Amino acid sequence: MFNAIQQLLTQGGSELSASEVHGLFCALHCLRAPQNTSVWQTDVLPEFNADNGQQLKTRQALSQLHCYVLDQLQSPDCDMSLLLPADDQPLNGRIQALSAWADGFLLGLGLAGLKQHRHLPKIAQEFLQDLTTLARGVSVEQASEQDYMQVLEYVRMGLLNFFVEQS
Repeated sequence: MFNAIQQLLTQGGSELSASEVHGLFCALHCLRAPQNTSVWQTDVLPEFNADNGQQLKTRQALSQLHCYVLDQLQSPDCDMSLLLPADDQPLNGRIQALSAWADGFLLGLGLAGLKQHRHLPKIAQEFLQDLTTLARGVSVEQASEQDYMQVLEYVRMGLLNFFVEQS
């Protein structure tokens, strides 16, 4: 799914990656932002033109992804997975995509109107601080597959916890 969304974004003229968009959608759902596309459309597709068939196709696919993300977050099985490159892709690229996901999540929080974290529970504040660190980029030179998987699972569980706490 990652490659298909990435291709649609590129063809639709977006400067955001598939991971960033997924993170953005997750944040919007966590803060229960309005479900209409106007909340995110201008940031994801800033030059959207309804007469452009490719951009229209991209917007429709992103609207479906937006709904899919909510379904995943609400799943009683906690089967949420982040939209990242497949595990058979180079570790460096997967780490960069996870960093982009964190950046997209933080962007989404801003779009949803979260200005300060002080009113959030301490665990949520710590999670957001960790995402901020991750979004700034991490050294991939000494990272191992095990390190990546641990951080990925931490982010996934932190996301689910943040979603539940904001309910």
